[in-house]
Amino acid sequence: MINRPLFVPQPRQWCWRRDWHVKWESAWTLLWKFAYLNQIATSDLARLVISRQCGKRSAILAKPQVDLRDSAVFDIAVLASLLRVSQVAVREAFLFDIAPGSVLDSSDCLRWCVTCMRSGFHSPLFQLRPTRSCPIHGHMLVDRCPACSRTIPYKLTKAFSQHPFTCPHCGVDMAPTIREDRPKILRLQAHEAALLATHCAFIASPQTSN
Repeated sequence: MINRPLFVPQPRQWCWRRDWHVKWESAWTLLWKFAYLNQIATSDLARLVISRQCGKRSAILAKPQVDLRDSAVFDIAVLASLLRVSQVAVREAFLFDIAPGSVLDSSDCLRWCVTCMRSGFHSPLFQLRPTRSCPIHGHMLVDRCPACSRTIPYKLTKAFSQHPFTCPHCGVDMAPTIREDRPKILRLQAHEAALLATHCAFIASPQTSN
């Protein structure tokens, strides 16, 4: 007779809802959603998604200050597995992957459409300074909290996942619909996704960057 252990430890299963990924969505809101669903601290989130091949991994885990425009330090395969999407879809969440060379034309502080963010959506295209209004709603983008007037670093920091979808400075709720019993996640219609695709092609064109 073979003695079998009564309990066999299993790898942790992370929560995710496939329909919470939206085309043209940024790493900012994707990671916020993941942190919110799993009630995970930034240190644990960083341990999961920062590449083990990254030479700065130890420093990042000790004091995370990761620019979310750039995918360089992330493990794309792990992110794709956690979010249940393709690696191509993960890379599209990072500005520098869809608009290479845009570091000087983009902001390292969060820029967002209030209407989009209310439903938990933010696009990396909003970080481009030439993008002044939301291609979907036509509203001017904001770059300061409406309650405390402070800017929000577009980075994975220690405060990032303490209270997802709130201002890290004053705690004002930026996405109230996320907390409803049946969250109303923004779902892009075909023409809305096309607007963002057209905007991306225009913004990233050589004529625009000159």
